[in-house]
Amino acid sequence: MTHPYSESLRLAAAPTAVASRRCAVGVQMTIERGVRIMAGVFTLVTVGLGMPGSPIFVNEKFLWLTVFEGVNQIQAGITGFCLADVILKRLGMSASTAPSA
Repeated sequence: MTHPYSESLRLAAAPTAVASRRCAVGVQMTIERGVRIMAGVFTLVTVGLGMPGSPIFVNEKFLWLTVFEGVNQIQAGITGFCLADVILKRLGMSASTAPSA
């Protein structure tokens, strides 16, 4: 019997998986997905840093970064400009979901 994730693990370890920026399940990492991941990580980290009782609590003022992120997402939705999008493009992340050759 094979492990249920053996194919995903094989894809993750393959050099072509890294070269084509594909995650373990074979889905291409695009700028849109990258921005969503960045926003989620930023939200979780800033809430953790700002909430009393959190194991990584530093100061309640870190919650203002969470507010800033929310306002930035609203602004990006209205204007179409997203700084994270620009940064990920410069890092070479693909903008399309078309399969790479």
